[in-house]
Amino acid sequence: MWEHLISALQPWWRTLHLAAILTGLVLIVISLLNAAKHGRGQQQGGIGAVSLGLLAGVLLINLWGLLDAISYSLFRSASTHNLLAYVGGGVGGMSAPMVRFAVMIVQLVGLYGVIKGVVLLYRSGADAKAVGPAITHILGGVIAINI
Repeated sequence: MWEHLISALQPWWRTLHLAAILTGLVLIVISLLNAAKHGRGQQQGGIGAVSLGLLAGVLLINLWGLLDAISYSLFRSASTHNLLAYVGGGVGGMSAPMVRFAVMIVQLVGLYGVIKGVVLLYRSGADAKAVGPAITHILGGVIAINI
């Protein structure tokens, strides 16, 4: 039973990655449109929000690069790029599939946390209070992915 659940989780990793790429492309397009409005004088505000939008979009498109950079800084090793990379520790017997399933759930939540953190970073252009939660989501997500 646990092996079926484990194999059913694998497509969600790819789905979250594709959603991150799509969100990154949308953020870049929105930021470029806002930059054009700012250049024509139709929009108030600084160019900081546009820059944060472009940065967040690029980070979401290159999500594996972001995960690897933070993982190398924190753990001196590359980040996990798929759910089946977890080998497991000294757990054996019947509990091994349950532990593997639990680790996969934590890794999926971590990937979602990193994506949410980058989106919060984009929103920090309008609300400076979003910077702290954005950094917390990104770091917590990377730690959860590398569990």
